Amino acid sequence: MKKKKSKLVLWATVMGYALPLAAILFTLPFLVGDSGGAAVSVRPDEITVVDGNTVKWNGALCRLAGFDAPEPAQPELWDGDQQPWAEHAAELLRARIAGATRLELAEVNAGDTRGRKLIHLYINGVTAGVWLITARLAYPNVDRDGDHGFPAEAEALREAAMRAAQPEFEDPHSWRQTHARD
Repeated sequence: MKKKKSKLVLWATVMGYALPLAAILFTLPFLVGDSGGAAVSVRPDEITVVDGNTVKWNGALCRLAGFDAPEPAQPELWDGDQQPWAEHAAELLRARIAGATRLELAEVNAGDTRGRKLIHLYINGVTAGVWLITARLAYPNVDRDGDHGFPAEAEALREAAMRAAQPEFEDPHSWRQTHARD
């Protein structure tokens, strides 16, 4: 009887450790999502601001994920522009990058509709979209485009939009649909 009891205790102990470990291993892929790699540190001089939600990094155009900034003049694409807000958004982004004590980016495992890399840019630990939304120079787009495996960033963008007053310009997504050149 003693052998039977010790085997039962051993089995219960093993299962007591094995089941939680199996649960962690099973859920880990769902917690990680489809995001790209971990955030990497970059220097301010490695990032060139193109507009309020587009930067150049490592020779590639990159779309900043999670938000839409106003459109600058691009006559080949639009029959107008969203000035002066487009330039204000770009200026704010340039200033935040130049003054950053910590600058990181993370690639999303997806591109945008124009073939640009999709990235999150973190300025002093805060995604760039939060800075622009708080300044009323961008709209979040995570509810329309998804979080691309970055749920915490998506939530931060939503919260910033709830705290900030609505920008004075039309949502760039709607604006592009109205002003696109054929």
